[in-house]
Amino acid sequence: CLMGPLNSQEVKDAASFAVRCLYARASHDLVPQAILATRSLIQLDNRSRDAATSAAAVSSNVNTPTKAKKPEILLVSK
Repeated sequence: CLMGPLNSQEVKDAASFAVRCLYARASHDLVPQAILATRSLIQLDNRSRDAATSAAAVSSNVNTPTKAKKPEILLVSK
């Protein structure tokens, strides 16, 4: 559910929450295999969200027209 490209953002958010709950439970029960597995899933989720955010920022900047900035004029009173 975390990495599925066709899943909605709501499903991905719910899966992310579930993985974090499993990580908390595994940490509480001290189950090393479960801690490692869920930590890996959390890291994958964080990286995929970061990649999606940066891809969205890059694609929106490409399509946004740039406007020439006006030079700053400093007014000095006498």
